[in-house]
Formats: sequence, C-alpha cells, structure tokens
Amino acid sequence: MSLPIAVLFLVTLVVAFVAPFAHADVAVTASAYGKSVIIEIASGSEDVRRLHVWLTGGNLDSFKVENGWTGEEMPDGSILFVASDAPDSGTSTTFGIVADSPPNKINWQADGVAGQIGSGAITLISDVEPKPDPVFRIIPEMPNIGSTIRVIGQSLLPSTNFDFYINNDVIGTFTTNRAGYFAGTAKIPQNLSPGNTEFRLGNGEDAMTFSIRMDYLGDTGPSVAELELDKVPDMVHRGDSITLQGTGNPNTRIIIEVKGPEDTLENSLISETDAGGRWSADPIKIGFDAPFGSYTVTVTDGRHSKKGSWSVESDRVMNISPVKKILNPGEVIMFTGTALPNEQIRLAIENPDGNKVGTEIITTDDSGRIEFEYPTSADSKLGPYTLIAVQGDQIEFVHTSLGVEPKFNFNLELDKNTYSRDETVVISLSGDQSETLNLTILGENGATRGTKYVAQVQLDPEGRGLHHVYLNSNYTEGTYTARLSKGNIADEEHFGVDLVKKSADLVISPVKEIYARGETLLIIGNTLDANGKCTRNVKNIQIIIRLVDPDGKVARAKPTFIDNNCGIIDRSFTIPNDANLGTWKIISSIKTETAFHRSDTGEPTNRTTVNRAAAAGPSYDGCVPATDLGKLVLLACRKNVDGPDPTPVLRLINKAGTIVWEGETALVDSIFNVLNETRGEIQGLEPVIAKKAVKFDHDCGDPIKRQPPKKSSQSNQTKIDLLGVKTVVCSHGQRYNAPVPVCTGVPGADSPKHNASAIDRFMLGEQVILFTCGSGINNTDSATRIVTIVDRAKPKISLSGRTVDTLFKNAEYTDPGATCTDEADKNPLFLNSSALLNRVKLGKQKITYTCIDAAGNKDIKSRTITILDPCNLQSYVDARGEIGRPIVGCGGAGTTLIESSFEVVDIHDKNLRIRTEDGGKIGAGDLINVIVTGSNRGTTISITYENDKLIQEYVIQDPDNEIIYHWLVDRHIEPGTYKIIAAHENQRAETEYHIPLR
Repeated sequence: MSLPIAVLFLVTLVVAFVAPFAHADVAVTASAYGKSVIIEIASGSEDVRRLHVWLTGGNLDSFKVENGWTGEEMPDGSILFVASDAPDSGTSTTFGIVADSPPNKINWQADGVAGQIGSGAITLISDVEPKPDPVFRIIPEMPNIGSTIRVIGQSLLPSTNFDFYINNDVIGTFTTNRAGYFAGTAKIPQNLSPGNTEFRLGNGEDAMTFSIRMDYLGDTGPSVAELELDKVPDMVHRGDSITLQGTGNPNTRIIIEVKGPEDTLENSLISETDAGGRWSADPIKIGFDAPFGSYTVTVTDGRHSKKGSWSVESDRVMNISPVKKILNPGEVIMFTGTALPNEQIRLAIENPDGNKVGTEIITTDDSGRIEFEYPTSADSKLGPYTLIAVQGDQIEFVHTSLGVEPKFNFNLELDKNTYSRDETVVISLSGDQSETLNLTILGENGATRGTKYVAQVQLDPEGRGLHHVYLNSNYTEGTYTARLSKGNIADEEHFGVDLVKKSADLVISPVKEIYARGETLLIIGNTLDANGKCTRNVKNIQIIIRLVDPDGKVARAKPTFIDNNCGIIDRSFTIPNDANLGTWKIISSIKTETAFHRSDTGEPTNRTTVNRAAAAGPSYDGCVPATDLGKLVLLACRKNVDGPDPTPVLRLINKAGTIVWEGETALVDSIFNVLNETRGEIQGLEPVIAKKAVKFDHDCGDPIKRQPPKKSSQSNQTKIDLLGVKTVVCSHGQRYNAPVPVCTGVPGADSPKHNASAIDRFMLGEQVILFTCGSGINNTDSATRIVTIVDRAKPKISLSGRTVDTLFKNAEYTDPGATCTDEADKNPLFLNSSALLNRVKLGKQKITYTCIDAAGNKDIKSRTITILDPCNLQSYVDARGEIGRPIVGCGGAGTTLIESSFEVVDIHDKNLRIRTEDGGKIGAGDLINVIVTGSNRGTTISITYENDKLIQEYVIQDPDNEIIYHWLVDRHIEPGTYKIIAAHENQRAETEYHIPLR
C-alpha cells in the first residue's frame, strides 16, 4: 500500500450579513478548516431562536452545539439549530459542523420569536497548507532479536491496510482508523542475524523505512546469572498477543504465571533458556472475553523471580455493561459505563418484540460516565432487552434479559433510515461469538414482501460485525426491511430509498389521550386520501416527528418516513421521567399538531388493569347438563361468566344445540353445587347419568397375579375353581384379560373349556363366559364369569379455526365450527354456547363447547373471543405493532382523525355568533352545548357532516338574544369533522367540531 500525498485545506473567513428586514440586526461569521466549519452568531445580534444551515458543495456529516441549543439533521441534509432557552443578551453563540468534503458556500437563515429575521450565504475561500508528515515508529526504539515491539502509525491514509516488513519479510498488517492512526504489536523473528535490520511500512515509492542495528540481548556472551524479563507492553486490547521472553542462566527451566484483575490464575507456562541464556514462551492470546483491568506476570527459575504487568483495555469508543444480566419483572433495567467525554450519545432500549420502547439522547460530561435506566412492570414482555448506544459512527449493543434466559441474543442497527440509490447501507451486527446469521433485505409492496438481498454473515470472536449493502438500480423508490435471523427468531429495521418531500395530509396521533411520566408512546398515522386509498402521491415521504412539551419546547425530534402502505407506526418516543404536566403535542413536518393530556398518576387512568378487581367474584364455565328430557336437554347455566355478577339461568336446548327456552332462577347455584359434588338427584330432577357404585373382582387392565398350585383333591369328583374372580370389567375396546379358572378332580386336565373368544370388546354392557370341566358324562362341572364392557374414555372435541380471535363490537359472528367424536357413543350430546356471545360487551368472552357421551364422560373446550372497540386505534394493531386491517371507525367506515381545537367564525361579521362547549370531553356520546348569541326567532341551527350531509336541524322559536341548543352526539355516529351553523337572513356563523376515532 502506498502512502498518499495529502493536503489540508485551511480557511479562515469572517463575513457579516444584515438581514433584509428593517428591524433585524443579525451578524453571522464562519471560519472553515478543511471539512470543518465554525459558525458564530455575533454578540449584539437580535434574539435568534433558530438557525437553519445548509451547504453548497459537500454534504453535512456531523455537528456540535453549545449548551442551551439542540441540533437536528433534516431529511434534506440541512441542520436546524434550536435554542432551548432565550439566549443571554450580549453573548455570542458558536456551532461546529463537519462536511464530507471542503464546502464552497454556507447558506443560513435565522428565525426569532416572530419569524424570520435574517438570511444569507457565506462563500468560503481556501488556501492550501501542507498536511502533517506521516509518522511511523516502533517502541522501544532499540529492540533486540526475538523481542516484542509496539508499532505506531499517524497521519496516514484513513481506513487503509498497511503491511509491516522486517527486512523483506511481512511480519503483520495494520489498519488505520478514520483519523489515519493505528497502533499494534509485532514480534521480531528469533532467527534474525545480528547487524543492521530494515523496518518498513507499506510498499512502493511512498513506503516508510528506517534501519537500526540489532543484537541478541546481552550479546549472547557469557552466561547471565540474573533472571530478566523483557519489558512487556503497558496496554493491550482483547484479541492481541503478548510474547514473554528474557534471559537467565543457560539451560535453566523457567516457570511463568499470569494473574488477572481479581488475582485469579489466568495462565501458566514453562520455558527453558538456551545455551546463550535466552528464553521465550509461547505467545499469550488475550481472549475476546478477557476481563478489563491490570494483569501481572511472574517468572521464576527457582532462585530468582521477576514481575511485569500490562492493562487490558477496550479499543471501543464505548464500554457499557448491564448492572444485572437477568432481572425479574418489575425491576429497573440499569446500564453503566463510559463513552467519549463531552459528546452526544443516543441510547435506545429494544424489547423482545424488536421495538424501541425507550429512547434518550444525552451529552456526556468530562468523565464520559453513562448511567441509563428503563423501568419494567409486572406485565412487561419477558425475554431479551438490548441497549443500543450510538456515538458518532460507533454503535454498541449491550444485552440483558427480563425473567428468562434468552435463547438467542442478536441485533442489527442501520447507520441511518433513509438512503439514495447508489448509496451503501452500513449495517452494524451483534450476537454470540463467531455466530453465523442470515441477513435479508426485503422490499415492501402492500402486504407482501419480496427478497432483494440475502447473505450469511459471520460475527467476529467478540460477537460483532459490520456489513455493507450497495443500493443498485434494483432498489426503486420505496421502503425496505433489513432482517437478521436465526431459525424463527429475527430482528428487523426499516429504511427508505429515494424518498422525497411531498405535500400530503398526515393524520397522526398517539393511541391514548392520557399518559404518565416514563411511558412509551405508540404513534400511528396515515396519508390515505379522502376515499381511504393509498396513492403514489401520498406514500414514501420523508417526514420529521417532534414531541413538544407544554412550554412549546421540542423534547425530541426524529426523522422518519411514510412507508409504501401510506402508514407510519412508531414506538420510539418516551415521555421524559421529569416531564412537565400538561398538554403535550405530536407534530409532524407535513401536518399540524395533535394534542394529548397526561396525568401525574403512576399509570394511565384508562389502562385495563383498573378493571381487574371486578372479575374476582364467582365464575362458572358455561353450562352443565341437569337432565335429559328426550328431544330436549335441561341445562343449568351461568351467563356472563367473566363479569362481576354472572346471571344464573335454566335453559332448554334441542339436540342441535339451539336454545328454545331460558329463564333466570337462583336454583342454579344449588344445581352447580350438587352436580359438582355427588352427581345425584337434584330436587326431583333426574341427572343425565346416575353412576352405579359397582365393585368388580378384576379389571382387564390389571396384571394377572400368579396363582399358587392347588393341592390334589382326595375326591374323584370334578370341580371348577374361579380363583375368586366372578366379575370382570374391561374398558371399551380392551381385550379380555383375567385369571384362568382351574379344574380339580380330573386327572391330567387343569384348565377348563370356555367361550372367552366370543367376547365382543366393543359392545357395552354385560357378557357371560361359560367354563366347563369334566371326565365322562356324570363327572362334569361348569361355572360362569360375568364380563362388563364399560365406556371410560371421554369424547374428543376438535375446534375448527382459531381458538383465540377478535370481533368488532356489534359485528356479526360466524362460528368456525367444531366436531365431537366418541369411540363408544356414535351420537354424543354436543352443546355450543356461541349463540350467547354478547357482541355489545367489550372485552374477552368464552364460547364453550361441551360434549357428553352416554356414559357421562365429558370433554370441554373453549374459544376466546375479544370484543374490540372500533373507535379505539389500539384495536387495529396486531402483535407485531402493525395495522393489518382497514380502520372501521365508530359504527361504519371512516378514517382516523386528529384531535383539534375549534374556534368560532363569524363569516359576515354580524352580531350573530355561535360557539360550542363540551366540558373538556371530546367524543361520540357526549352532550354538546351549542350557544347562539344575537339570534332572532327563525334562526336555523344545522349540523352537517363532511360533504354537507345534514345530521340535525332546528329552528329557533324563542326571541331571546342567546339560545342554548343541546346536541347529544349519537354513539354510532361516523368519526369526522362536523359543522355547526347558525343562519338568519343574511347572517351566518359556524364552527367546526371534530369527532375522533377513540
């Protein structure tokens, strides 16, 4: 590799501009140093609250701001600096920016409280100064043959590999960082001859070389009595190697021990000095999981000893670790560590679903110390949680887990979220050491995904990796997904290609109106047109989402995009733990704001957890049969079993499961108690099955005990001994298996003849086996054994479709169906409670399927149906956080609407005025007071929906100057924008009222 001949651009140019407004006095100066530019708003300038900067020639790469200001990179590549507080008068403010190449011109625009107060452009003129000379050196400067040296390079070509030579042999290769710097270790070969030795970095004309005279340590002269350890490097990194060597008495055994930071033995080696007194041990490899800290080496020959030490330090910008690897739900996940001091760092928590649920941007102090916390609750998702820390171009992944030991730990992060074609996507990867993972780029088109790129990536021994994907002409305008997977576990990140700024109406809102400090927002939005369609003009758009506090300050801003489906779902915004109470706002760059309120309670008032105590009362699972009446069956049931007060009913159903009669009665409590305990008679009602308490001598399923041999009978009369087994019970389908009777008094005949093979094991009921023993006509005996076939197996219910499903309120429900089979009873009683599904009541309900055979064996299965509120956006979000179905709205088709304030408009500037009061609540089902002042008899109040559809109309008959008309909003009314109009002759006043999708 040839060393480059490079120059450094140095520009120092000061230009002051006066804004084109008469009241403005803004002085902006710029000083450029190569790719870096320092911008200053001079003292005495008008109160500047925002400064917008963009370049002509070169692209902005990074920036830095003073305390009291924040910076944000815009989708078009410009940077917006915003003052957190009003700047102090008489002070100047400086900003630093870095471009990817020396810029030609800087453009700027300054805004004050009331709007723009100045703008201008600064042309940068460059002078050329020589770049600092490249540096190549070794430590120590005069090494010995066989020793280990430190090789250092400075001011070299950035991100380049350089070969390191001793004489003409390649000893190693070093890679520079972005600043053109590297440092590493190398071992001088033991087989070198004493004399001048050439050291060379690189090849060709620009190679750097120097020569020194080398020899063996101590000139390999006479024997060295004192044991010596050559100097070891002061600092090494994980993955480096250290070679321990030195001198001692010739032909002497050397014992080496290395201890770690906790004084634990890390390594033990044995070496031996040669005839010249030199010794050298095998290189010690610093493991990629080696603890950071100080290590001590002790060498001894039995009489003398020497010590050395080195420190293992991280070669990463950030060094962060979790306080605990595995935590219990409800504990606080904590991370501590260090990063570059006085630099901005972005921290985000990714939960087991791959969603970023907590994000914070901080600036480190002089120490670079980092502490980050994320609270969990008892119902937090179990599994791996990953901290993703980004500082500059460095990304670090730190893993912990909640409740369980994670099976896999891997993540990916992109260097940005929007790209242009012909750019390269830089993907940072994290996982287990040397793990091989699958990387896929998927193109999104509606609900389908097409594969654009597939690769297998292997992580390094530290579990890290960097992968580059070039966006060629196959990547057209649109949104894509980078997916890292192993088996069925995956982590995904989304990005856009060739996205542009367009004018579109974005309907965006958090899904709740009440939030607590520290909570994560789920923001959902879309740019669908008025007909609910996603057209080319309203998709694949770059936008910026901002979180604004009650004082109007931007708490956080995030560049993102509208995807191929005209939608956006974001979970990365978190309410700060020290947030001011009041009305906060979500603002997007292509639409006005939407507001939501937060309370100071520990959890939102509308969380479902507040209703849990209501379900603590008695609850029964559906129905139990009371008696079989032939064509009908009488059931004892509990309606609304999941509610706080289940209703007891008796119900008559036919054999098809249809309810033909139902009546409420407290008798059901007694029926449940008796059936659950004794299955006996119930106040004169015959239960379905009255089980007989029958005792059998033997069960076909029991092993046959070996019978002791019978003593010989003194009589010649034949007898049969049933061995005490007169009754046998077998399960349906089970083969007959019982002790075989014994014949006595018959010489040579111990076993009787029988008809056991005629037993039908599939016929329920009693069957008889006849046993016969005999010798001649008058010397015989016979006996019978009763075998009872019983049905012990319960029937089997198979449910079709999903066992857990959802249904919107008031929507029709079609049961997917179920079947019941029983081996013994071909026509079991099958009951289905789907007809009792309450389609109005929100929440989870169970549909119970009960199958009972003739023997009373029963199988019960259930299907859980959750009735969803179509007015609640959360109802449309699936487990992946995506909206996979059309938004229905309250009572019909509709679109998501932003919550917006309203005002009174008097079109003709007359006395007639109209306003609305709703007590601070907005939503379907509220009572709205419409107040009309300046009215006369005959004034018409009309309420119209979008497209001027008339909803209500009222003509005032009262001559009072002020009339209050009460509008009770129908709960099933369409969400949308309504106009409330008061009109009389040539006067007209109106106001708009928004019914949101709740």
